[in-house]
Amino acid sequence: FYVDTVLNRNEMELLWLGEESMCCLYRTEFDFDFVWEYASESLRMELRKFSPDSSENQKIMQIVRTEDIIIGKRFTILREQVRLALGKGFRRPMMKLVIADLRLQQRDSKLKVFPPLKPGV
Repeated sequence: FYVDTVLNRNEMELLWLGEESMCCLYRTEFDFDFVWEYASESLRMELRKFSPDSSENQKIMQIVRTEDIIIGKRFTILREQVRLALGKGFRRPMMKLVIADLRLQQRDSKLKVFPPLKPGV
């Protein structure tokens, strides 16, 4: 994941995976099944702390240090930038094929079958 001087690794990973999930599954909120599928072990440890009925905002607030105004604002700004970049066709190399495959699946049906990450990509 891209390094940021304000957000930590888990926050950046959540931001990217959440926005990628919205992009390829045509959603208005993060799809946490997608996030879980492609998350690092470190982020998965954080995701395990959620109760199943937690809302998107509750989950984000448990991982992103939103009590710090600067961090919360930075997360919001980067989220908008990532969303714009994805909308313009930018793809991280490791997720390029995953996003393409899921976008095609979503056009054909509403079934979710997460493709595996390709090793070495």
